[in-house]
Parts: sequence; C-alpha cells; structure tokens
Amino acid sequence: MTGGGFGAWLLLQTPPATFSRAIPWLLLLATILLIWGEALRARLHRLFGARLTVSWLGGTLLALLFWSICAYGGFFNAGLGIILLGYLTLAGYEDVHLMNGLKLLVSALVAVMAIIVFGAGEVIAWREGSFVMIGTLVGGYGAARGAQVLGQVLVRRMIILVAAGMTVTFFIGV
Repeated sequence: MTGGGFGAWLLLQTPPATFSRAIPWLLLLATILLIWGEALRARLHRLFGARLTVSWLGGTLLALLFWSICAYGGFFNAGLGIILLGYLTLAGYEDVHLMNGLKLLVSALVAVMAIIVFGAGEVIAWREGSFVMIGTLVGGYGAARGAQVLGQVLVRRMIILVAAGMTVTFFIGV
C-alpha cells in the first residue's frame, strides 16, 4: 500500500487549485472504468488472448494501475471505492459482493498509510477525524449488510448512479 503513502505525500505538495481541477477528471475515469471495465477487459482479452491475463506485461500493468489507484486514494479518498470497483472489474472480478469486500480492505489499508503520512506531517485534526472514522466504520458496515440483501445487479446499478452523480457534481463545482 505504498501508493497510499505516496498519494498522501503528493497531496501535501499539491497546490489547492491543481487539486480542485484534477478531481472531476479522476472521478470521470473511475466512472468509465466501472461502467465499461468489463467490456474493456473482454476487448483486451480478444485482442491479446489468454496472454493478457498470464503475461508478465499484463500483470505488471495491472500492478502499476493498482499502485496508481492506491496513490489516488492517499491523495483524494473520495471516489476511491468507485475506482477500485472499476479496477476490479477490469481485472476480471464479477462477484460484486467479493469486489465490495476487497474494495473495503484496500481502502482501509490505503487510509492507514495516508494517516501515517498526514500524522507525520502534523496536518490531522484528530478530534474531527475520529468522528469521521466512526461514521465511516458504521456506514461501511451498514452498507455491506444492505448490499448482501439486494441483488448484485441492483447494487451495481446503484453504484454506477452514485459514481455518475459524484462526477457531475465535481465537474459543476469546478
């Protein structure tokens, strides 16, 4: 999860205006991956055959993309879940419940790395951050339980709707 630590460090170096301009585009990329990641994966598989999933290059590219996504999470956590779901779709995962579990695990590890970097930089409001952490844990647990009740198709559609809404909102806010 070194990507998360790098992203947090990068955030501390980035001017606020640059940060604000980059976010909608990153969310748009995440939404596109989420919506069309499976089709993109199928197309790449047709183009490169089985070599894509077992090749050194394919594995290296997926690992580099994963590291970059973790860096994004350390830089700006909003939308990380959507990006991770898009990545997992591209990587070949289909079970949305498994994908949600992996997304939560990776997101937690990225957050720990970012907290370490932000803590070392003395830029964390610990009291307020504690409230956010508690809310995130309760909300994440509740959402995971709710997702198990709903069907995978409905959960996927809801995630895409939220992703698209976040993307539009950030573009309007720019």
